[in-house]
Amino acid sequence: MIKKRNPSRRPVSSEPGSLAAFEALKSLQLELRRMRSLAKEIAAAYVSKLEARAEQMAARLSEATAVDAGAIGIVLKKIRDLNVKPHKGRRKDLRKLEDLLELIQADVEALADGAEKSVPGESNEKKRRTPHAG
Repeated sequence: MIKKRNPSRRPVSSEPGSLAAFEALKSLQLELRRMRSLAKEIAAAYVSKLEARAEQMAARLSEATAVDAGAIGIVLKKIRDLNVKPHKGRRKDLRKLEDLLELIQADVEALADGAEKSVPGESNEKKRRTPHAG
């Protein structure tokens, strides 16, 4: 059985310095520069969304009427516990920041509404006082 070559998948000449190899190299360089530009554009849009989300929460807090200092302390602790290394430019640090913004969104809304604080993982029920026997 004879294998037929697909004409659209011609290999680039392996001869160093050939015109085809030179053109392929230039094409590859151009595409890599385009990818670099795409990376910048995508990163800028992503960061803009994170910044806008944080700014919206800060602006929403300016509407707060009655705030609970304990609830504020809980949100501040979550923010201060964020462990990132911005100088490393890691995707996981961006993800941590995004996850934190998502986590505190409801907390900030509750603070802005003056409602009783709802902390994820903690009970939202008021403690009942038991009468003392005596």
